[in-house]
Amino acid sequence: MPKREIFVEKFKAKLDGWSAELDRLESKSDAIDFKNRARYRATIQEVKGQIQQLDKKLMVLKNTTTDAWQDLKKRTELAWNEFESGGKEALKKVTGNNY
Repeated sequence: MPKREIFVEKFKAKLDGWSAELDRLESKSDAIDFKNRARYRATIQEVKGQIQQLDKKLMVLKNTTTDAWQDLKKRTELAWNEFESGGKEALKKVTGNNY
């Protein structure tokens, strides 16, 4: 399997993992007191939006030419690292758990 396909599959698996975790957290939002529920849900929606943006980057990366692949791969990895640290911090603030 070419490197690009391996990278795309691994990246997609990471995004799917985050999406599943957010869905799990969202399903628990009704149990949160009313005062904090809106902030909790807003944070989850914000992180979901970031995942959607990363998924778009992944689709561009998947369909790019061979020449542009390495540059886009680096930019996608940087975007992922920023998302992951920010997403973890955002979820920690609302859930109190480390991710």
